[in-house]
Amino acid sequence: MCVLAQDLKGEETISIINTILLGEDGVYMNDHLQDKFKMLAVHYGVSVAAVEVLAQALQRTGGKQAQFNHPELGGMGQWMPGMVMIGDMFNTTLKARIDGLASELAGTIAASSAFRMAEPAFGRTAAWWPAGLGTPTASGSQNDLHYAYFAIHNRLMINLNGRVTAYDATDYRIMGVSQQQINGVQVIVFQTASGTIPVESLPTIL
Repeated sequence: MCVLAQDLKGEETISIINTILLGEDGVYMNDHLQDKFKMLAVHYGVSVAAVEVLAQALQRTGGKQAQFNHPELGGMGQWMPGMVMIGDMFNTTLKARIDGLASELAGTIAASSAFRMAEPAFGRTAAWWPAGLGTPTASGSQNDLHYAYFAIHNRLMINLNGRVTAYDATDYRIMGVSQQQINGVQVIVFQTASGTIPVESLPTIL
């Protein structure tokens, strides 16, 4: 799918504030990736900003998976090879475009050890889970909700308004956590390849 060049107006340069691209020779890698992002934006019919968001999410996991939130990418969503989950769940065409875009970006990240995208300092948060759990398999935040999933320990940690709760996630492969309105009530749910499940259905760990 292609878009007219005028659709990319305002996206001709990538914000240095939001994204810093560094390569072994600095300027070359920066220019190279900016050109690639523009090319991918045109090919998949999205803005460069949307490509940036997905690239940043992929970089955090070395290109293995991504959790993102951008209106052009169907809102909140997750990607893993062969799996795409987005808020616009019945838009199969958009899912296919996101899968193609994410696959290309993941390939770029995996093929280049010099590829690095650094977030601004104000976007970083310190680890709030027990140090013994190590590095989370997946983590993210939405407003006052923060989560960290540790597949090796079958542990899902939820931090809601500063209150931390540990859940036993045995038998699940968690791909993301979010807040949703169900029957008029706001609940915390987690996403798996099989669907969305309320976090409260998991056993708590004291």
